[in-house]
Amino acid sequence: MTKFKLPAVGLLLLLTSLSLGYAIQPDPPADENLRKLQEERISVLTALQNNFLALEKRGLADLDGMSKATIRLEKAKYEAATTDDQRLEALRKLVQVNELLVKRQEFIHERGVGNSTDYLNAQADLLDARIELEKFNQKPDENSK
Repeated sequence: MTKFKLPAVGLLLLLTSLSLGYAIQPDPPADENLRKLQEERISVLTALQNNFLALEKRGLADLDGMSKATIRLEKAKYEAATTDDQRLEALRKLVQVNELLVKRQEFIHERGVGNSTDYLNAQADLLDARIELEKFNQKPDENSK
């Protein structure tokens, strides 16, 4: 009789865990907490961007820092977006900011002040943003097939 106790207990535990797994529903407050965290992150990054803009008016802005803050803000907006229009707007802004960074790095590189690594990184970031935008633009076409 002891032969069957261990497999029976194991089977009982397996069935219990499976039945509990199906009974557990996603907790709505977790989604609400995530939304609050995303909104807080957007608020903080917006404040950071505004600080950079204020510094820029006084000629004290760090362009790299300001660009990184803008990129982080748009990525946060993309992640928190609830509509396709919001996602599209964030992706377009990411492409625009990365295009400006490539132009800046190209200018620096051509004058021999910067190095090719920064220029290539800027190009890679721009391509990443363009690929994400292209994937997004193709998404509705795939759904209509």
